[in-house]
Amino acid sequence: MSSTRSVFFVLLGLAIALMQAFAASGFAETRPRAKEKAGKVWLVYFFASDCEKCGHVKMLIEALKASYPVRVKAFDVDRKPNYELMQRLQAIHSKRRFAVPLVMLGETILMGEAEISAKLESAVRKLAKSGGAQAPYLGNAAGERSVETADTRCRKCDQRGRPPDIANELKRIRGILGGWL
Repeated sequence: MSSTRSVFFVLLGLAIALMQAFAASGFAETRPRAKEKAGKVWLVYFFASDCEKCGHVKMLIEALKASYPVRVKAFDVDRKPNYELMQRLQAIHSKRRFAVPLVMLGETILMGEAEISAKLESAVRKLAKSGGAQAPYLGNAAGERSVETADTRCRKCDQRGRPPDIANELKRIRGILGGWL
């Protein structure tokens, strides 16, 4: 009788675990969800302390922070490590020459007061609605020496030192799993 009872409890535990996993996946939800909460949008902002246009962009970013869940990593290029970081990011992310003011968010790079003023709010709104955006890839951690040069390309994604985006990773995963998805 005790072995029957232990099998029953094992099966009951397995059934509860499966129901919890099914409920957590969202498939079991039949009613529409309440309006989704906007996700945090991280942006990287490069500026020069004596740049008037950078000051205008800073005020724009502060205004956006009041309306959207914006988080900012700001770098003053008057400091040598920050200027060097901007140069490394130029080698990784763009073929254009970077200049301040410069804003990076998600996969978007905006440069100059006019471009930032015209496009930043719509980019933030779109990213916030879609669940937010992590801080853009900034390369190696501070103080770490890079073993790659600006011309080194990734063999898999053919991008210069940049990690692959989520769409490419999902394609690769689907290819590995084949017909399972």
